[in-house]
Amino acid sequence: MHNSSTTTARSPNRLFSSRLAREITVVLVVKSIALYVIWMAFFSEPVSPRLTADRVSEAIVGGGTDRPAVPRHNNE
Repeated sequence: MHNSSTTTARSPNRLFSSRLAREITVVLVVKSIALYVIWMAFFSEPVSPRLTADRVSEAIVGGGTDRPAVPRHNNE
């Protein structure tokens, strides 16, 4: 006869006795801490009111300047 309580549920100690389960748990904890640190460093402060959508798009696209970003020298 089978004991249904031992075949269907694993004990917490047995779950973490596997080396793979321990390594996955450690990696997930380290990644969670790293994501929290990155969020605190870059996204926790409020956005500056000077940053508008127009200014951001100008900075990304270049804002309609007619001259090239890197000046070209004519050696002729």
